[in-house]
Amino acid sequence: MTAYDLKGNASLTVTRTFTFTRRYKLTVTRTAPVALSLAGTLTVVATPRTAATAFAPVIATANPKVSQILPGVPVKLTALPLKGHVFSHWASMPAGATVLGNVLNFTMPAQDVAAEAVFVTNLFAATAGEGNSFYGLLAPYGTAATGNSTVGWFTGTIVPASGSFSGRVMIDGLSKAFVGTFYGDGGMFFTQGSTKNRTISVGSRSMTLSIDSTGISVALSEGAAQVVGGLAKRAYYSSTRTVPVAMLNRKTRASLTANDQGFFTVALPSKVQVPAKDMTTYPHGDGFGSVTLSSLGGVTMVGTLADGSTFLGSSGLVSVGGFPAYAQLVTPGAAVTVKGGSISGELSVDVAQADSDVSGTDLLWIRPAVTQMAGTTPSAKATQLYTEGWPTGIRVDAVGAFYDRTKDARTGLGLGAVNATTGNGELVFSGGKLTADVEVRAFNIEAGTASATKVTKIPVANGTFSLAVTQGVGQFNGTFTPNWTNAVAAKPLFRGVLIQKGGNKGGYGYFISNRNGDVDPQAGRVTLGAPVP
Repeated sequence: MTAYDLKGNASLTVTRTFTFTRRYKLTVTRTAPVALSLAGTLTVVATPRTAATAFAPVIATANPKVSQILPGVPVKLTALPLKGHVFSHWASMPAGATVLGNVLNFTMPAQDVAAEAVFVTNLFAATAGEGNSFYGLLAPYGTAATGNSTVGWFTGTIVPASGSFSGRVMIDGLSKAFVGTFYGDGGMFFTQGSTKNRTISVGSRSMTLSIDSTGISVALSEGAAQVVGGLAKRAYYSSTRTVPVAMLNRKTRASLTANDQGFFTVALPSKVQVPAKDMTTYPHGDGFGSVTLSSLGGVTMVGTLADGSTFLGSSGLVSVGGFPAYAQLVTPGAAVTVKGGSISGELSVDVAQADSDVSGTDLLWIRPAVTQMAGTTPSAKATQLYTEGWPTGIRVDAVGAFYDRTKDARTGLGLGAVNATTGNGELVFSGGKLTADVEVRAFNIEAGTASATKVTKIPVANGTFSLAVTQGVGQFNGTFTPNWTNAVAAKPLFRGVLIQKGGNKGGYGYFISNRNGDVDPQAGRVTLGAPVP
């Protein structure tokens, strides 16, 4: 730089060097159904931090907000909802920006850019009385075939204030837990470590979720094609709307003044299949179990199917009395971690019915085909029973009722007086390779106590059968003498459940044939009740 005086005399020349880098504007607009100061705020962070100015104007209601940012630096733009609101989506954004829910990441270009953040009123809050958990079945979508890989379960719990969600999906032998966040547009971003994605892997498939007033829609896809879908509904009951006392029949603590639990014994009777299926290729017996209902609407279902498979599942009422049920089943003969089958369906609690308090129609039971193993070990026998399985499923029904464990079986089943000659009960065995039905009447179920039922055989030393009642859980079991050929010395076992209501009063269960050397056994039915004239 050279300076001149009024006479034109020049000064010594002085040189100074400096760098000027132009900044460009990031203009962000907020959209909301209420005053912007109540809906949400914005933050912007560049790397380094000095590369971006704070948003201006600073007043909370100002819209839009502007930051001056150096080009070429990474920028993180965050939309933060305020109480009663949630972030919905970015209506516009700089080219190349990466969306991670309420966060935008991009590199500032050498030009002015804009973005628009949309906030909405919180849509995740439960309506009066509802809970924050969701339950639903998964089923084949479109032309996908029914099987263990397309039938499953979805559950989870939402935090209404933020949309945060923790859930679990069970399908194809898998059980996958996950976390994520729902946003105001209904979409879910799954959180996996430090990353967020619209999809998450479930086995070889990808899962996406969306939420609206009807529940959570679940989609599992292979590539671009959806193959599994489902709707998980919100829990109907909560601490602010508890299950009606009419649906509860016992106390979990003696100090309580009112019942806080419903306990139901349930039979899972075999039925004729549609389309028709050879009865020798699936059980003729009845599975059984119990349903436990809490005062908050939680449901636990545990039991044994008519091939001996055990199951355990949890759910919740999603309507006044309805709930979906699902449980994975261990592949016969395999390790307990290999879940190649399942039992699922919709059940309903309705204590106003004359003959039942809980029921379900056409529950889907899937059992995989297995390789038959030789031998007499439990694993080998499991593979010999219905080796071909039913990979596309068979149907069973469910029928059950309140169970009062203080009633002995004679009272609960409505049996007549003890008869020392003919007895007051009857066991009937059918199917399961029997040449004809087997009837056993040589016993009395006597009046018992509030904790035990007594069974007396006629005569007491009768060794042709055995029968015991476990009054506390409403089950019965024993052995009997079959009429099939090639019988072994060990009598076949039977197991079942007691139902205490209406026309369904009685015992229902199953047995599995055990003919000598037979590697193709079958399951038959056993019933317990009053003698039929």
